Amino acid sequence: MAWIGRTAYPQFKRLTSARVLHVFFTPTIEEMAWAQERTGSPGSYFGVEEQRNSRWR
Repeated sequence: MAWIGRTAYPQFKRLTSARVLHVFFTPTIEEMAWAQERTGSPGSYFGVEEQRNSRWR
């Protein structure tokens, strides 16, 4: 079996700081407004925000 350092899989730090999570995954006011314009319920809004965070950042 290949050593993990020699594979194509990304290696992540074990711990991520709260600041890094806040900076990269908290939507801006404009992003929240954009998502609210396109959804009709809180559940849909959450799904749009989750998709945006997982794909666009």
